[in-house]
Amino acid sequence: MSRRTRILLGVTLGLVAWFAVTVVWATRPLSDSVTIGKDGEGKVVVATVTCNTLFDDTAMDANEMPTIVTPEGITPEWALPRAPCTEVHDEARLLFGINVAVFVLGIAALGFVASRTRPTASPRLAVAAA
Repeated sequence: MSRRTRILLGVTLGLVAWFAVTVVWATRPLSDSVTIGKDGEGKVVVATVTCNTLFDDTAMDANEMPTIVTPEGITPEWALPRAPCTEVHDEARLLFGINVAVFVLGIAALGFVASRTRPTASPRLAVAAA
């Protein structure tokens, strides 16, 4: 195997491995942290919400909305400043789309390089007939 072939094979395997890691990441549930208010000591309280995967239709199931429990002595001004999981889900889908585009362009570039840089045939010396 020539050096050029080993390099192309190594780059191809690296690109495929990177895309496999991307697909595994995309099939796992996402999570989002949402600030819901401050406690009695003035510390920010954050709720962690488990979101759906990238391949699900909705960012999160309707029954998994975090419940906001106001501690005693705190005014009920606690609220979710935004819908959980929607931004995380949209950004993750965008990132996955970029990764797919990079993978497709990388494979196309490798195919182009492999087809354009074929080794030239070495001229054979003619054996003189004596």
